[in-house]
Order: sequence, then C-alpha cells, then structure tokens
Amino acid sequence: MYRFGRILLNHQKYSSFYLPLLSTKTEQYSNRINSTVPFTLIFAASSLSFYEIYKRYRLYAASTNETIASTPKGPLLVDAQKPLVEKIPYSKQYNFIADVVEHVASAVVHIEVDLEPMPYFGHYSSSIGTTNGSGFIINETGLLLTNAHVVRNRKNVKIKLADGQRFTGTVQFVDMVADLAVVQIDSNKQKLPYLSLGDSDKIRAGEHCIAVGSPLALSNTVTAGIVSNVGRTSSELGIFGRDINYIQTDCMITGGNSGGPLVNLDGEVIGINSMKAMTGISFSLPINYAKLFLADIEKKKLKQSTTKPTASATSRRQTRYLGIKMFSLTPQIVEEMRYRMPMTFAVSKGVYIASVMLNSTAQRAGLQPGDIIIDVNGHDIETSADLIKHVQEDETLNLKVVRNNGLVFGKQKQINMQAMRFLPWIRRSYTNLHVNRFLSNSTKPNKEVTQQVRPTSEESNIVRKDRPRLEEEGLEYEFKNELDVLRHKERLTVDSTNTQYMTIVFNGEYDRDILTYPELLTKSESTQMNTLCERLKTFTDSIDRNKIERDNHIDKDIYKEMCKLKLHGLIIPEEFNGLSLNSQLSVRMFEELAVSPTITTQLLAHTEYGVRSLLVYGTDEQQRYYLPEMAKGNMIATACITEAQSGSDIRNIETTATASDTDPNTYTINGKKMWVTNGLNANVFLVYCKTKQRHTSDDYDDRFSFFLVHRDMPGVSISPAISTLGLRGLGLTHIEFKDVKVHAGNHLVGQLGEGLNILRNLHGYVRTTLAGMCVGVGKRLIQLASERAIQRESFGRKLMDQGLVQKRLFHMEIDTYTMESMTYLTSGILDSFSMPVISIESALTKIFATDRLYRVANDCLEIFGVEGIEIGHPVEQYLRDIRPWSMFDVPNDVLRLLTSWEGVMSVSTVVHDFVRKIRNPIHFPGTKLRHLLTGWTAQAQAMRAPFSFKHDLWEKVHPTLGIPAKDLEYAVFVLRNVTKETLTKSGRDIIDNQLYLRRLSEIVMEIYAMTAMLGRSSRAYSIGLKNCEHETEMTFLYCKHARTRIDKLAKEIHEHGHQTGDEHLQHLAKRMLIAKGYSITTPLERTY
Repeated sequence: MYRFGRILLNHQKYSSFYLPLLSTKTEQYSNRINSTVPFTLIFAASSLSFYEIYKRYRLYAASTNETIASTPKGPLLVDAQKPLVEKIPYSKQYNFIADVVEHVASAVVHIEVDLEPMPYFGHYSSSIGTTNGSGFIINETGLLLTNAHVVRNRKNVKIKLADGQRFTGTVQFVDMVADLAVVQIDSNKQKLPYLSLGDSDKIRAGEHCIAVGSPLALSNTVTAGIVSNVGRTSSELGIFGRDINYIQTDCMITGGNSGGPLVNLDGEVIGINSMKAMTGISFSLPINYAKLFLADIEKKKLKQSTTKPTASATSRRQTRYLGIKMFSLTPQIVEEMRYRMPMTFAVSKGVYIASVMLNSTAQRAGLQPGDIIIDVNGHDIETSADLIKHVQEDETLNLKVVRNNGLVFGKQKQINMQAMRFLPWIRRSYTNLHVNRFLSNSTKPNKEVTQQVRPTSEESNIVRKDRPRLEEEGLEYEFKNELDVLRHKERLTVDSTNTQYMTIVFNGEYDRDILTYPELLTKSESTQMNTLCERLKTFTDSIDRNKIERDNHIDKDIYKEMCKLKLHGLIIPEEFNGLSLNSQLSVRMFEELAVSPTITTQLLAHTEYGVRSLLVYGTDEQQRYYLPEMAKGNMIATACITEAQSGSDIRNIETTATASDTDPNTYTINGKKMWVTNGLNANVFLVYCKTKQRHTSDDYDDRFSFFLVHRDMPGVSISPAISTLGLRGLGLTHIEFKDVKVHAGNHLVGQLGEGLNILRNLHGYVRTTLAGMCVGVGKRLIQLASERAIQRESFGRKLMDQGLVQKRLFHMEIDTYTMESMTYLTSGILDSFSMPVISIESALTKIFATDRLYRVANDCLEIFGVEGIEIGHPVEQYLRDIRPWSMFDVPNDVLRLLTSWEGVMSVSTVVHDFVRKIRNPIHFPGTKLRHLLTGWTAQAQAMRAPFSFKHDLWEKVHPTLGIPAKDLEYAVFVLRNVTKETLTKSGRDIIDNQLYLRRLSEIVMEIYAMTAMLGRSSRAYSIGLKNCEHETEMTFLYCKHARTRIDKLAKEIHEHGHQTGDEHLQHLAKRMLIAKGYSITTPLERTY
C-alpha cells in the first residue's frame, strides 16, 4: 500500500505507470486527466479498505449470533469489565470440513484382502501378502459398499473401523462390470455407524467435496477439493462397455482410496472413489448408480426368500441374454428399409434383429435375422433398451414380431427366461458367431409359431459326438456359389466356410468375432482332458531321455505304453477304437507330451499327416481298413513330402506317379523322398507325387496327388537312420520309390489332382499342433528356470532377487503365454468349421511359437550358466531338440514370405486399378494428388489420441481392456497403410522385395498375437479365472510394446531403401558372394 501511494504521489516520476493507459486526442485534455487521476485512485483505495473492514465486522457478528445495533444518538457506554470485541479462534469459525469428517469418519472402513497363493517361481507360497482398499457402511446392520476391484473374487475380507475394531466380512454380491460390491460385516448384531446416501444428480461443478479412505494402507486419510465435472462419460476415460457419467474431482487419491466415500458438506455420500488419472484428477462412481445396484440386490433377495435358491449367496451378479444382435429402428433406418424393399406392414418403431446365436433362447423360439420386435408383454418396444429391460426383469416374454411384412407371432409367443442367466462373456464360441451362414428352412411368412422354449440344464447337455448334424436340426449350409457347392460335394477345399481373419486385415478390415475366445469343451470333455493329462504326466515322467539320446532309438516298451494310452488314436473316432478328440483337446495332449520332444514329433507326423488325411479325405473302405489298426498302434503312418532339389518348394518335386497304359487306375511311383520323420519305424507312407505335367483347372493346381504306400511293397527302399543335431531317436531316413505299383481305388487319398489342397489343409493342423508342443516345452523350461532362481545364490543374493534374472523370467512367461493364446485360438477356429482354411493364422502361430521358444530356451540357459551346457543336461537337450522345429513343415522365413504375399495379393485384387494409376502420376495426376492428401490425413489421424477408428474393438472385450483394444485397432490401421504403400512402391515386383514382405509379416503376426491375448484375457477376467489380473497385466504390457515395434516396422517400410540400409546390406552381401566367403582382410595385414 505504501509503495502504491508513493507511485501515485510522484506521478511525474512514474508517469509511465498510468499514462499509456490514458490515450487522448489533445494535450489539454490529457493534462486535465493527469491532474485528477491520482486523487481518484486514492479515494477508490480508501473506499475499498473501509468496505473490507466493514465486511469482516459483519462476518464476526454473524458467527457470534449478535445483532448489529445502529449508532446511538447519545454517548457510547462501554463496560469496563468486558472487552468491546471478544476474539473467537479461527479454527472454530472456518473448519467446516473438519465438522463433516468428524461426522462421517466413523462409518468409513479399511478393507484388507489376502491374496491367494500363487505359483512363485514354480512353488506355491502360503502367504504372499495382502491388498487393501476402502469402503463405507450404509446401514446399522453392517452392510458395506465398495468397489468390485477391491474385493476381487474373494469370499471373505478383513474389516477395520476407525475406532480400531476389527471384523471379518463376507462378500455377498459383486458386479465386475459396474465395479460395485456389497460386503456384510460379521458384527455379532452390534449396531454400527453408517452414512446416508445423497443425490448425485443434484451436485454441481464447483461444489466442495471430501474424499475419505485408506491410501497406501493409511486408514482414515482425508483429502478435500471441488467437483470439477459432473458428467465425465466413461468413453472419455477410455473405459468402454459402461454407460456411466463419472464425477470428476481434484481430490488427491491414490491406491487404497478405491471404494471410499466422496461426501458433500452435508455429510451425504455423493460418489464412490474409483480411479485416479493423475495428481488433481480423480473419478468417482455417482451414488445414484450404486443405488440402482442396491435396488437390484433387494429384488434378488426377495426372490431368494420366496423360492429355493439355485446358487450360493456369494455368486456374481448375473445377466440374462436373449441371444440376438439388434439395433433400434429410427425414422432414417425405416425410410432406408422402405426404399430397399416394399413394406406393406406399417412399422415405425421397434427392434431389428441383425443375427441370432445358434442354440440360444431366441433361436429356439423361432426368431430369425430380419425380424422386428414391436411388442413385449403388452408394452411397445421403441428402442433396444426397452427390450433389454424386459429380458432382465420378466420371467416370460410374450412377443409380437413382424417378419416379411407380416405379423408372425399373432398369438402370444412365450419365451421362458428363467434358465438363461449368464455373464456377458461366458460360453460364447465360434459356432455362435457365424449363425448368419445358416438358414432355417422350417419357417415361412405369416406362419404362427407356438413352440414353448423350456429351460435347459447342465445335465441335459449332449456330448459332442452324439450331437445331431445340422441337417437333422433343420439347418442347411448356405454356399456362396455353384462352384462352392460342387467342391463341397467333391471334397475339394480350396474355398472355405470361415472368414480368413488375418487375410482381411491387410486391407484394414477386421472381423470382431475373432475376439470372442473359443470355448468349445463340454463338462464331460473337460473332465476327460484332466484325466488324460494326469495319465500322460505319469507316462512322461517314466521316460528316460538320456537313454534315448545314447541309443539314438526308442525302446519298444515305450511304444507299448503309448498303445495302452491310445496315443496313436487321439483323433480317431470311437467307432474305430480311438479317443475321438477334437483339435483343442488333441493340442492339449501334445502339449503335455512335449516334455519328450522326440516321441511327440513322431506322434505328430502319424496323427496330423497319416490319420488326419484319412479322416478328412479317405473313403469309407480306407477308414475301415486303416484307422482301427492305426488306433491300436499296429500301423504307424508318416508323410513323404520333401525332396533334395525342391526343398520347401512343393510345386517343384520330381517324384511322379504315372498311370498305366493298360489300366488307368494303376499308377507307378518313382522318386526319392528325403528326411522322412520316423521313416525307420513307419508302416504306411503318405507320398506326395506329381500326377500331371500341367494343371488343367483354372481354380487350383491339380498336378499333384497323395498315395498310400506300404513299407513292404516291392520297390520301397529305406536308408539307415540319420543322426541329427537334436531329436535323437526320431528315426529320420531317406526313402526311395522305384517302380512301386499302387491302385487308385485303394491307395489314392482324396481325388486325383487334389494333393496340393490336401497338403495346405493338413499344414494348418500340423502347424497348430507343433505350436502346442512349443507351449509344453516352454512351460517346462519356465519350471526349470524358476527352481534354479530360487535355489541358486550369486554374490550373496538369490538369483530371484536380481533384476536381470527377473527380466529374463518375465520374458519367458509372457512369450509362453502369448504362444499359448495363439495356439488355442487357432485350434478353436479349426474346431468351429467343417472345413476351415487358416493358412495365415496357423503359419503365424507356428512362426511365433518356434522363434519365441528358442528365445525362452536361451534365457533359461543364461540362468543356468555353464551348468546348462553339459551333455545330458535338460536345458542342453531341449535347446538341441527344439532347434529343428522352426524348419519342420516349412522353414519360418519361407512362411513369413508366404503369409505376407497372400495378404498383399488379397489387397492387390481390390486396389489394382488404384496402384496402376498411382504409379503413373503423369497420366493420372489427380489420383496422385488425392493419394498425398489422404496420406496426410491418415498421418493426422494416427497422431490423434485417443484414436478413433471404425471397428470399435473395445465393444468385444472386457471394459478394463479398452486401451489394448485401441492399440490393436491402431495396428490394423497401420497395416492397411503400409500394405498400400508397399504395393505403390513395388507394384508387381513386390515378390522380389523380401525385406518389405518380412516386415509386413511381422506386423500381422503382432496383430494376431494381440488378438489372441485380448480375447483370452477378456474371457478370463469376465468369468473370474484364477490369476486373471495377471493375464490382463501381461496383455497391457505386450500390446504396449507391440505397438512400438509396429511403429518402427512401419517407419522402415515408408522410408526408402538407402534410408533403412536395405540397399547397403544387399550390396555388401553380393560382394561377399563374389569373394566366395569373408571378404575382409585380417587387421594384422600390412601394405608395406
């Protein structure tokens, strides 16, 4: 104030302080203002000071409840014994927050949850710690409200009150989607303090709020702030699948605050603290949302009190489903429908059924895609929300449905919903996802359907082998065209019934159904799987691998034990004395057997080449003759495909099968096959031959065929066993066929000329099963490394406490988890279609599994050190045995080129005209300009956060995995752009640019790995599997790093060859080839 007065009194000296603000036209007017401004400002400052003193006096009088008397006319009388103004401490005047905390703190509790024992470096620990959170009591009986992620999937928790009392609590209801849970405190009928619930709809931005909780296990911690926003949508926070408007505050919260109350100045709960974004930005669930959850619980308790309960009280909150994909009809949609098809029935509102899930309630009731639901239980249906409300609340649905412009369900159509209660992500399989490919031929327009849908029970589930065919259920397959029908009848499989998921991503498309992780096993199949796994573990523990290494041979006793276990008949039907396992179960058995790689590799060739070819393509006579003996182990099969000159080029083989001039059904086989797996012990060979010199079909290459050749046929000669780097005892041999006579009617597999297509389809099963074997070895190596890290000490510390060792263990686990997710996703696709084509998916799975397994083995060897390289050590044996797997079937580098080439060709058929124009900018300058503008727009879109693309993949996974879903969608977006960029740069020469093709294959492999991990972890978290949080954390980490790798690969593709170094390395490689070896002289060489 003093300095300000000095400036005003010395206005001549400090004229620059105020004169620039007073711009005038004339100097006379300016001088007049200069002379009056200082006094005006002094008067204004004095007035403000007196007003501030008067306001403080008014506040004081109001706080002491004294009246402000007017100034008396007479003299002022002052009591000498009493001071004129009695001073009150500020702590009692302005601490309204402390008053609220004093009222609510007693009802806020600290929650401790004991973590379940987890496998810690291969061992189970009895106690590994606790996790904590907060909660608050909502009635005097001790009912507690908190977040679902605080109590997780535990039944019992520990409760600590503010006064130090400790109780145990029972988790009664949990809703993981809403992130709410109710806990009952076991207080022995003691009345407990509780909080009143406010109304979150009435709060306003800017109001004071108080957060109470236990951050970092520090109970009864209080922070205060204001309401920053009252309607922050879940989509803005990256949480998808929830329709919640969160309360945003600037209260300081952290881990442990979750579940605690957010209260207003009246002491009422207005929210539940749930998330922290960063310091000063936190989010709470509105209390009105929790009130709906509590009301739903009361309804459920009322039903349980009047009816016999069917589930335990601690079960999760369950959601019913009807089994349809739907959308609400809007005026715009109705107008579009009227434009596309004549609509005589007046429909202006309702719910349109886009698809119906197979074996669902809706399908059994007769609902079909294209139906419109207009009425349920006498209530008009305007939106999908109206229908969902009836599905969740009503036990019976009486529907009115419009189909083909007619009222189908004229009478009351009843659908019993009592038994249809499932979690949103439970029991979904690929058979339910492609129901649009099946058409019901039992319903017609204007036909009244009066079938009553009865509740289903688990006991009524039919075992898979006894299930009726689609034809018996009144369903028929909808083929694409006449060629598809013809090839189905003739068992030609070049065209498939399933979506080729990883082919369409090259063009930026994505089938979201693949994110639904396959769950195809029935309860009986799961029990069978566990029983077989226990027996296989006992069998593998009895195998002496060192003896097999020394003898380079497998004893007959091992084969006899395999026959007892029916391992040679894993996929052979029961009618032929086999186990009749599907692909998923078969892969699981190979995973368990993989701890002995030699035996498993032999069994792989027998099962997936010999047996599978007969199951899919063999005639009835061939199956009756071969399969029973193969199931018993009396007849071992293997494949003869590779030749010395052709290598991986299966179109360039020299082995021929020539038809006889006198008998066209008799063929003579001549040629030599190299490196035949188990050729030393096999009885039947599946021989890949060339039967024509030129192909005669325009749709596929029909020059090749498969024949069954017996070991004892004249002209078959087998070489001695070949010693190899690993897989000793495999029985690897060369087999020569010289004038071997076979009859097409008995020995031809499939049809003549179908060999190439048979081989492609068999490769899908072989590669998937081989990946399952990699998973089994990976788990075994993790077990060995964990035991070593726990027991071994180095520099006075356990290996498990050292950061570098922990990093290696982490990489071993996440690599194994990823390859396992990809393997069982691929096998699920194989089981979901009658004749699937998964050439890219199976190839990506095999590449990833074999490459990452070798890295896992190297990490394990680093943990063991020198001990691991001793001859006969398990790590040393595994390192040698798994090395040939990357070259099994087709080498990984060749598979990378084939997968990317197939994807690029699928795009080139779509953008062929565009690429032609863009590569000729002189003739098509407009196309080039539009391409540049589009590229800039795409780059701007890629820089935007959060990313907004067209697929909305977050809708298909659990809401907690919204961010990894966005990373996956971003990867698909990048792959589309770099694929077009590659085609634009290379055109028809793309096949020669192998370095670009390799980068494309690496990107699509990352996309498939992210897809498998997202689907698997979403399913695990949704149904509450053990350690599901561990799965989600690994998914987050992998997707995050995968995105970084994809960005790097995309940058290399966009750059020119000289920038990436591709041209330089190719030039240097050619120079080395000219020198026929190492072209650099030794550094010790001299020039003088």
